[in-house]
Amino acid sequence: MHDWGSEWFEKYGEDLNDAVDFVAHYCMRWGRFGGDHKEKYGTLRFYAMFHHQLHDLFYPGHYYIRWGKPFVWIDHFYMRGPFGWFRALIQRWQTKIYRRAYRLALARWPHLRKEILCCADYSELLEGL
Repeated sequence: MHDWGSEWFEKYGEDLNDAVDFVAHYCMRWGRFGGDHKEKYGTLRFYAMFHHQLHDLFYPGHYYIRWGKPFVWIDHFYMRGPFGWFRALIQRWQTKIYRRAYRLALARWPHLRKEILCCADYSELLEGL
């Protein structure tokens, strides 16, 4: 969309980087999920990884597991089996936080609307913004 040497980047590049950081950190803080985030070709890219295990709630955004193997097995068993309802509840909360993060970013940087929304990973969650 936008080249690095263009006037657009000189004018709005810092705002776009702030928007990228805002969306990612808001989701980690309030939704307890992380993901890859970056600016690419003048657009916001946030590849969200919603909750799968209990470990994700304690260490959002970590790609490696900090617990030992027995805890990983227990975590995996309980979140898939008896406590599957809890996992579904958390994922519903996280989709609301994902939408709210984008809504707040659009309110804060309205001049970057196209750049924020064009490459959203879960665009179906952002309909109507």
